[in-house]
Amino acid sequence: MPGEFSKDPELMLKFSYRYGYPLTVNEWGIRAELKFGKHTWEVAVPWDAVFVIGRKGEDQIMAWDKPGEPPVAVKQRGGLRSVQ
Repeated sequence: MPGEFSKDPELMLKFSYRYGYPLTVNEWGIRAELKFGKHTWEVAVPWDAVFVIGRKGEDQIMAWDKPGEPPVAVKQRGGLRSVQ
């Protein structure tokens, strides 16, 4: 990915099959081609680096406190969150 993001400790990446770029989701993690500005970059993210997964338009996300532990379902509404 672009160097300007390399030191960012938290980066939101949007992956979707709808973008039409190659996307692989497997036991290793997520690999895809993402567009930053006018350029396309190959991005590979291992599951150990993922700490939140959500779907646009839904109020529930999956969050990990520590790599290797099961995720926790979190509901977000109006800035409040409750852990299930």
